[in-house]
Amino acid sequence: MRFRLRPLSFFLAIFCGSFAGIAIYITLAAMPASNNSRDSPTTTARTAIKSFNQAIELYRLDVGDSPPDLHELLKQPSPSPNSTGWRGPYLSHEKLPLDPWRSEYQYERLNANTGNYRVWSNGPDRLSNTNDDISKP
Repeated sequence: MRFRLRPLSFFLAIFCGSFAGIAIYITLAAMPASNNSRDSPTTTARTAIKSFNQAIELYRLDVGDSPPDLHELLKQPSPSPNSTGWRGPYLSHEKLPLDPWRSEYQYERLNANTGNYRVWSNGPDRLSNTNDDISKP
C-alpha cells in the first residue's frame, strides 16, 4: 500500500517548510546587525559599576558612611569609630575586579558630609575624564 498525501496536506507541508526556511534566513541575516561587539564590554562595565554601587549602599547602611576606597568593601578596616558596623565583605570577590579593558575601576568620594560618591571605568582609552568613561546610567 502506498502512502498518498492529500492536496491540502501537501500544501501545508510546503507552506510550513517555506515559512521555517524564511524564519531561519531572517534570523541569521539579522544576527550580525544586532550583535555589536563594542557594546559587550560597555555592558559588562555598567553591570560591575551597578554591583559596586549596591555594595557601597550596603556598606553605608551598616557603617553610616561611604567607604574611603573600594578595598573596604572586601576587607574590614582596622578598628575605628566607623568600622564598628562593618558586616562585609560586600562583594563576592577575593580582590577587586578589573574592568573589561584590564584597568581598575575608579572611585571618588565627592562629599564626605553627604556620602556622595562616584564609581566609573576609564573605558577603552584607559584615561580618566574623557568621553568614553563609563559610569552609572
